[in-house]
Amino acid sequence: MRMSQAHDEERAARIKARTSELERLARRKARFQALRDRLNDLFNEDDPRKRGTALEGVLNDLFATEGILIRESFTLRSEEGHPLEQIDGALEVDGSAYLVEIKWWGEPVEINAMSPHLVRV
Repeated sequence: MRMSQAHDEERAARIKARTSELERLARRKARFQALRDRLNDLFNEDDPRKRGTALEGVLNDLFATEGILIRESFTLRSEEGHPLEQIDGALEVDGSAYLVEIKWWGEPVEINAMSPHLVRV
């Protein structure tokens, strides 16, 4: 009888663990579907500034969903407080920091458009 009870308890624990894992995966899938929907909605936004700001939010949420540490957009200022540069974000992966610059252009990006960002780094 004790062996049967121990077996039943072990089986119940396995079922509980599996159910918990399936629920976790379902929540993750739902988060990604919501992110995909938000991204798809941006294709209908005609205002580039609104679209860019919303895209930053989608990507920040994507990074967070993946467990990537993110610092959302920030502005570098002079000693007098004047804005010098707006950075779309910074993230950390495996102990390395990366600056994030987000652009949504209709055509492939040429090197001249990217050069200022490469020089900044």
